[in-house]
Amino acid sequence: VSRCQPGIAIPSSLLKYLGKSHNLWHRTALLLEQQAFDPSPRDVIKTKKESGATNDAYEFEPQPGPSTMTPTPVQEAMDGLSELYYLLHEEDMWAGLWTKKAKYNETNIAICYEQQGFFEQAQGAYELAMSKYRTDVASKPIPTSAMQEVKLWEEHWLRCSKELNQWETLLEYGSSNNINNPSLIVEAAWRVAGQWGVMKDALQQVEQASPREMSWKVNLYRGYLAICSPDDPHLAMVDRYVEHASSLAMREWKRLPRLVSHIHLQLLQAAQQVMELQEAAQIHQGLLHGRQNSLQDMKAIVKTWRNRLPIISDNL
Repeated sequence: VSRCQPGIAIPSSLLKYLGKSHNLWHRTALLLEQQAFDPSPRDVIKTKKESGATNDAYEFEPQPGPSTMTPTPVQEAMDGLSELYYLLHEEDMWAGLWTKKAKYNETNIAICYEQQGFFEQAQGAYELAMSKYRTDVASKPIPTSAMQEVKLWEEHWLRCSKELNQWETLLEYGSSNNINNPSLIVEAAWRVAGQWGVMKDALQQVEQASPREMSWKVNLYRGYLAICSPDDPHLAMVDRYVEHASSLAMREWKRLPRLVSHIHLQLLQAAQQVMELQEAAQIHQGLLHGRQNSLQDMKAIVKTWRNRLPIISDNL
């Protein structure tokens, strides 16, 4: 379809979906780049109402009046391209795109801090941007296109908090009434002492509405609960969770580009976590049954862990 002459106009939202769901990451990224930075009349999707109008201006040309409150096709293409870059872990491309589309200078400052690893300063810049946005909302109408920037502030404030090991703060934030984010609660609860019951309740909510790409992580967390939950341990179920998590992670691997790049790091780390879950279950079973060779097995596993440390560039 991308090689058709004349070209076929495809909405940016559809391109983003095709790229993520059908392993067309780089092809759809190229098409979105064309729509965002070199739009032609064929890239413009007009509604029936606009097609019957006498005005010949294309949608990517900003029009005065109330229509500026809605995102233009170019803005929608940039939003889709931004999400695609972020999913591909192309952080430099993603940051460069936001230098063009950010409406708040604090956004660019925070992204620069985050790129250099200064997460505490980046977190402060995101908080400053949020406070300025609240002031602007109270005084004047804000374009709907700014909602993508607001979403970025929240997501990357959470990322900075994770990198700074502020798990108690994240657990409190995810549990608040106006947020109620079960996925965040599950991710933070197992890192906070004595919160296995909270994690179990949140995991039940996540299981009902988890996206397909996170299914392996749900089984990983089930394994954590099966080993560490003081109220309801199920060591016999860990091997089953390990098997399910491994197969689901491999299925997700097939949806990624053929060339191994930064997007594959998450699943490589997932393989490491699944392996460590299985080894942790072996240690617990050895201690529980008091096997004679359990001490030697524990020494071998711990030695393997010591030689398998993450590299300094891995995120927390």
